[in-house]
Amino acid sequence: MNLKDNKKSYDSNEDEWRIFIEDQLRLAIGDASLDILNYTLKRQ
Repeated sequence: MNLKDNKKSYDSNEDEWRIFIEDQLRLAIGDASLDILNYTLKRQ
């Protein structure tokens, strides 16, 4: 990842990011599922 404003580059391990993203998606889907189940999800 290269952030132009910071003039720094960061290396990331694909496996670490995959695990992080999968965990975040799982949490988000779980929360949304509970909202739908409990009828608390607001439509926009």
